[in-house]
Parts: sequence; structure tokens; C-alpha cells
Amino acid sequence: MRSYITTTEETALIHRAEHRVAARESCRDLNFKILHIALWSLIAVVILTSAFALAITFLTFAL
Repeated sequence: MRSYITTTEETALIHRAEHRVAARESCRDLNFKILHIALWSLIAVVILTSAFALAITFLTFAL
């Protein structure tokens, strides 16, 4: 059995759900390539820092 809301306003609810967020605020078109590059760069910096400057790495994790 369907509720009253879904039977009377189904089309309006679907339209609002699909178009509720403005395109500039939506994550649908999020560029994951930039995110992956940033994360891999951060990982590389952490690895290089830990390999060459153990005191800095220790202080960073201790803080």
C-alpha cells in the first residue's frame, strides 16, 4: 500500500529530489582526478619526510 504523499505528489517529489541542489554545489561533477593527485602527493610527502627527517615526523605525529 502506497502512502498518501507518494500517490499524490510523486512526480513533484521526484523532480525536487533530482534538482534540489544547485549544480555548483553538487558533488555529481566532482573532479576526483584532482583529489587523487592531492592525496598521492600528501602520501609522498609523508613518506619522504619520514624517510629523511625522523625528528620532524615524530614531532608531527606527537602533536
